[in-house]
Amino acid sequence: MLQQFAEKTGGRAFLNLGSKDLEKAFLEIKKQVENMYVVTYVPWDKGAPQEYHTFELTSVSDKRLKLHAPRGYFVPAGIP
Repeated sequence: MLQQFAEKTGGRAFLNLGSKDLEKAFLEIKKQVENMYVVTYVPWDKGAPQEYHTFELTSVSDKRLKLHAPRGYFVPAGIP
């Protein structure tokens, strides 16, 4: 369940960690945080409130990049 949640939200799950794995996991998290970027997307058609939109984030310059992002988003209520 945690793995599925992480995949859908663009996160990562660290499962079945032993005491020797914790340092490695925290170093991986530190590396990810240090290499984060912010990408902003403003859709042309905002859609109806509570409507779900999917998207895919890809790199055109480096196919080896590992990108983590949610698979979609809901249109917030009250947005004109």
